[in-house]
Amino acid sequence: MALLVHVFGWSGRGKTRAAEAVVRCLSARGLRVFGVKHSSHPEDLREPEGKDGWRMAAAGAAGVVLTSEGVTRIVLGEGLDLGRAVGLAESLGAEAVVVEGFKSEVGLLGGSLGLIAAGSPEEVEDIVDDPGTLFGVYCLSGGGTWVVGGVRLRVYGPGEEDLLCSDLLGAARVEVG
Repeated sequence: MALLVHVFGWSGRGKTRAAEAVVRCLSARGLRVFGVKHSSHPEDLREPEGKDGWRMAAAGAAGVVLTSEGVTRIVLGEGLDLGRAVGLAESLGAEAVVVEGFKSEVGLLGGSLGLIAAGSPEEVEDIVDDPGTLFGVYCLSGGGTWVVGGVRLRVYGPGEEDLLCSDLLGAARVEVG
């Protein structure tokens, strides 16, 4: 099973920055990393009307695999739930999967390391029922420690991405070469 890191939180709190940092540092340590991103704009994912992939989908294909030298895109005619999206990444050889978004599905990925992007302890309380299930917090205004619901949480800020990565690997007991 792949190392799973779930980055979630409100819009504008640093989810993408945190996810990007985790992908970068895990990749730099030699892991094959896949990203799974929730998009609230499905039109951004579709092949442009009139293009070959669009025409195949319009003709009834359940999915289209668009491939060229150096890049492949898989477009399915259905949305995948989080578990199936992670399963697809694992079936393609992921050693680590960094999930961004899906805050309504926090805790559904058994064994995932939850990293919430938040601006305050109150935001954590608004989103998470049990802060004890979190790995930590990413905060754009800096790192430190927060106590949320009686639980001490490590807060990582910009410039602490290497520490965040090392701590994630240690928590997951992943050895990289």
